[in-house]
Amino acid sequence: MKLKELESHLQEIETFTDPKLYLEQYITTPHLASQIAFNIDKIYDDIHSKNLCEFGIGTGMLTIACSFFEPSYSLGVDIDTDALAICQKNLDYFELENPVDLIQADVKQLLLKKENYEKFSNLFDTCVMNPPFGTKNQRIETEEKQLGIDIQFLKIASEFCSNSVYSLHKSVTREYIKIKAKQWNMKMEVVSELKYNIPKVDSRNKKLIKDAKEKDIAVDFLRLTHII
Repeated sequence: MKLKELESHLQEIETFTDPKLYLEQYITTPHLASQIAFNIDKIYDDIHSKNLCEFGIGTGMLTIACSFFEPSYSLGVDIDTDALAICQKNLDYFELENPVDLIQADVKQLLLKKENYEKFSNLFDTCVMNPPFGTKNQRIETEEKQLGIDIQFLKIASEFCSNSVYSLHKSVTREYIKIKAKQWNMKMEVVSELKYNIPKVDSRNKKLIKDAKEKDIAVDFLRLTHII
């Protein structure tokens, strides 16, 4: 499939009408999702005939983008039942040939209770995700002291996947993530540097400011691979 054709298909995906800001439900655009899926498949061959997972699947933009490159199976996890309902609607619309299952779960709780996910350890080949950046300060205490929400997502992905984790993170966290990757016996690669548009929020009532110019955040598209 050509890149422009993929982006055109993704324009049909239903997204959030009322995103929950405390969950940082910022949209992964069709343009960005198509670029991510296309490069993962064409450059790294990490989608076709692979088992995929996505944490924070939201309305399904990334998983559906990857599905056009024929993974064997995909699993999407999200804490928000409303998001999962929209995601299921999108999956039904596209009538994807590869099976996709959805699970409602809290990544923070998965990380705190290892018995919840040990049976899934290394079950997947590839994880593709756009986790919360941590601007809402969602932190938990673990054996590794405090982990920001973005690192929590990476940690779980590293446990679930036997091969590669692809993830978007603020560029300012690059060196810290490189340190964590080394601790997890993984190699980190910056695939590309991007600008990510985030809507402005009124700090008084936590509502989106309508018609306000979005702010650009420098973001890294990262690939983490297990060191054998």
